[in-house]
Amino acid sequence: MAEGFGCELPVGEKSLYSEACRPIKSIVTIRVAPDSIQLYWDDYRAEPQLRVGFQDGSGMRFVRPYKDLLPVEYMKNNQLDDDVLRRMRRFIDYAEDVFLRIGLSRVWESPHDGRRGYWLQVNGIHTFPDPLFSDWDTPMF
Repeated sequence: MAEGFGCELPVGEKSLYSEACRPIKSIVTIRVAPDSIQLYWDDYRAEPQLRVGFQDGSGMRFVRPYKDLLPVEYMKNNQLDDDVLRRMRRFIDYAEDVFLRIGLSRVWESPHDGRRGYWLQVNGIHTFPDPLFSDWDTPMF
């Protein structure tokens, strides 16, 4: 991911700080090993958030929010069912190729220390030869 954004990604950080580096792109596509992906609901918030754990090509491990509208809305409509995550996980395991779209948020400023930066988020999980979702609400898993 560092190569794609043109910035070193600090280990353990959830964002890129604009003072340290100005990213050259706002979204990148990375190839990941299917078995490096983990999916789970983060229910520490008022509204549960789907999270994706993964390892990039350099070996760095990340856990980031999943912001792709289709899968997230589908899963919310299915009462955040853990079985849906298991089926999705199994579908990813059998994919020949898996790519993640990793994007940057708009610039934000920390209310604690004034640092400015961009949150990293997963904007899409793309499996080949078969996609996870064929259209708005039809999962392939």
